[in-house]
Amino acid sequence: MKIKTLFGGMALLLFSAPTYATILTFDISGISNGQNMNQGYGDAVTATTMGSFTYGVGAEGFTPNVLAAYGNNDPSLWTTGYGNLANIFYENQDNSGILTLTLTAGAGWNAVLYGFDLGAFSAVFNGDPTVQSITVTDGGANTFFSLANGTVSETTRTSFDFSANPITASTLVITVDARNLGGLNDDIGIDNVRFGQAQPVPEPATMAALGLGLLAVVRRRNGKSK
Repeated sequence: MKIKTLFGGMALLLFSAPTYATILTFDISGISNGQNMNQGYGDAVTATTMGSFTYGVGAEGFTPNVLAAYGNNDPSLWTTGYGNLANIFYENQDNSGILTLTLTAGAGWNAVLYGFDLGAFSAVFNGDPTVQSITVTDGGANTFFSLANGTVSETTRTSFDFSANPITASTLVITVDARNLGGLNDDIGIDNVRFGQAQPVPEPATMAALGLGLLAVVRRRNGKSK
């Protein structure tokens, strides 16, 4: 009975690792159109308001163990006009066309992506533009999501929802490649990035080793009690 109780507790520990979620709404007090993105936004979020930063929160809670980073091509903020989104992040450099947002988890954690919205700047497009590609990778060899020739709404928003099967890795990189849009390639924005953190579930071999170790402890303890 003691062994069953011990192993039941171990199973609960291994399979009920907590998960959390923050929503990047890009609400930063005092911003103006074209202002450079504050790279501290989205880092170690523990409340809906942190100084001049405001966030949405998913049912799971916050993300104190994840950092966010925003592109290298003049990352900037804009308040309106990208579909029906309010406050977006975009890359303000005409000759680049690459928008990136990176989520990096601290040691012992993974970043978890539940979804995000894209919008096109309606003042410059006559219809919904198509971007070259939209991807989510780990920044290396692994691609978790890839869409070629993706259409982005200029009147509402184009939403990507991974909540049924969240994308999980220690590093997640969202990339929108809009180089095909020429001089308008900086007119795609991202908003409502819903992400979380989770502790990795141990591999089966690790679980087996842990189970054997606990069994040995139980046997030694029972032996002493005789």
